[in-house]
Amino acid sequence: MNYELFLNEFNKSWIEKDFEKLKSCMHQNVVFLLPDLITEVKGADNCTNSYLEFMKVATINTFSEKEILVNEFKSSVTIKYSFEIDYEIDSVRYKETGHEILVLEKSEYQPKIIWRLLLNK
Repeated sequence: MNYELFLNEFNKSWIEKDFEKLKSCMHQNVVFLLPDLITEVKGADNCTNSYLEFMKVATINTFSEKEILVNEFKSSVTIKYSFEIDYEIDSVRYKETGHEILVLEKSEYQPKIIWRLLLNK
């Protein structure tokens, strides 16, 4: 399995507002840990909705993944990468950088994200 390709397809799905595809990348009990390192969003529906709500108000100009590091284990995979995003909300332009860590559960067909942490710089 090419996990970098999985990451690219995952990010492409929310940028292109393909929320069904986005949700299909997640385990039904996925947990997103928010940047405050306290708040959790639980479940594929709620986690998908977090992207949907952002994309209702944001226009993505550019998004890029860098410094991708994949660690594969018997039943799981971790992916750590840096990102740059340029987007607009209400005619205000934002440029942000940060890191994301994903933990995937391996599957016979498609891995599923079981945990995610997003850290903005």
